[in-house]
Amino acid sequence: MQKFASVLVAFIIGGVVVGSPLLLQTAVADSPAPEVVGPYLAQDLTAKGIGFIFDDARDPRMAAASFLGDYDRFYPNHPYIFDLESSRTAYCDSIDDATCSKAKKFEAIAILPPCLNDQDNYCIESVYALVGDKKVVGSLVGNFPATLEHTFKGNSRLNLAAGSTPSLWKIPGVTNGSGNETYVVKTYLNQKSSRSADGVVQPFSVHTMSLGFYAANPIAGNFPLAQANNGGGDGFVKYGCSTNSESVCQRRTAFAPEVRYGIVLRFAKPPVSWFYGRLGKAYIDTKSESYGISLTVEGEPVQVPVLTGFSTWQNLPPYLQGRYQQDTGFGYDGNKNGEKDPTQWQFRALHTSDDFDAMKAWLPLVGDKATIMTPQFFLNSVPEDSMGNLARCFTTGNQVNGLVTSNATAYTPGPPNFNQQDQTLDYQIAAPHYTAGGNIMKGTYDLSIRAEVARCIYGFSSAPIKASISIVNENGVSSVATENVGEKDGWFRLGAYGFTFSQPKLRVKLTQEKAPENAPATNATPSKTPTPSKKVVKVVTIKCVKGKAVKVVTSSSPSCPPGFKKV
Repeated sequence: MQKFASVLVAFIIGGVVVGSPLLLQTAVADSPAPEVVGPYLAQDLTAKGIGFIFDDARDPRMAAASFLGDYDRFYPNHPYIFDLESSRTAYCDSIDDATCSKAKKFEAIAILPPCLNDQDNYCIESVYALVGDKKVVGSLVGNFPATLEHTFKGNSRLNLAAGSTPSLWKIPGVTNGSGNETYVVKTYLNQKSSRSADGVVQPFSVHTMSLGFYAANPIAGNFPLAQANNGGGDGFVKYGCSTNSESVCQRRTAFAPEVRYGIVLRFAKPPVSWFYGRLGKAYIDTKSESYGISLTVEGEPVQVPVLTGFSTWQNLPPYLQGRYQQDTGFGYDGNKNGEKDPTQWQFRALHTSDDFDAMKAWLPLVGDKATIMTPQFFLNSVPEDSMGNLARCFTTGNQVNGLVTSNATAYTPGPPNFNQQDQTLDYQIAAPHYTAGGNIMKGTYDLSIRAEVARCIYGFSSAPIKASISIVNENGVSSVATENVGEKDGWFRLGAYGFTFSQPKLRVKLTQEKAPENAPATNATPSKTPTPSKKVVKVVTIKCVKGKAVKVVTSSSPSCPPGFKKV
């Protein structure tokens, strides 16, 4: 299983410097250009060199297409390596068709459709904008594209979502950076199931979820369609399409300024419970409905600094040379002609946000300055089976347990670590010190966590929680950020704004009033009444590679699978 937050893409390319060949369009000001297309790799470069991209707008899940089928044929040799050849006969139009009737295990990637009636679930109910104190509800234009090769029917009895295509919406009067009212919603679910010994298909579970919301501008041309297993991703990555048909690209563009946006989704059962993403002053909550659960996500788009650069092998600092020499081929996207020599590698992609050491080593080579500022609004889930002992605190009721968001280039996607000695929440983030326009980059950080879950994770009593925020830079100097801290309506919400980078540590000091006598402490699970925790398990993330496969493992004591090597 993979955990996605920020995307580090390191390219070992053969050609001229990454500058203009890598960018369809470069923003040199802090405000995004009307057409915002992130950096991409120019495949035809010939000279040797090492390039990189930190950009989580390139998350491959947002380039995915729906499919359902036989898991064992998708992954016949290894649970993390999708086999293009055997998968050709693995797809199903529904769970009841001939292919799936013989399968023992199932995997589904579902791009959720719009809701069409009051009892639909696993669908997009509505899209809206908040302009001042006015709520403007969007109207559905339709699916875009209308269909793709492996879309499939859902099954409510088995908790299986229908696999559709992204949807196009119009929000009247809310014009985006390209002067139109067009927006795209792409909601991705990864679901899994198996057949029991007596041949009965078990209900599907939601393994991961992603939600991407884009301001869009239709551009005519010739574009590759999205395909199963992220094939056809050039439409999303290279051409900047939030979604596309063969002849029209809904190119990502700037959002309307000073506007909050919201999306309401429906689920038959509660979605996965911890989220991270790109939106400011975020709000997230669930509500029980007749059809199941509604999930509301609301916030402001944030400007995220994308970092790109280039170096010859000789000019790389020793740390990066040492890291790249340890690798056996820059696994995720392969290497040039399969060579092991790092000076020959063509490019690398690692989809994780917490590679702070790599970013720190690259920043001096690029002047500690962003290449482009991209407007972003999306969130991803952290699988509960990757949360280690923290999962003990997640309730099984109809709710989301937490959301963390930031405009930093790199950040940790799970809950902050609790520093027992200092009684603080410590949270690492990283970004260039300067924006693309040369101004000092100002950071944002928002954390929303269920109060009962926070008490369980950090061993607090039922007394009210108070907090103050400070930002500690690499020299140990502390400064107080603009803050928004409080507990209300069952949520503990924390925000920090206006701090500077490159790699500060955000530190939150937590205090409590004395608990009333006989008041229970909260620890193991919100439904029990144990004693306060004396030890908080720190979750650690490692990256493992084997050939072209990459696995990200997160737990209290992670280790690589057999045959994989830690990088």
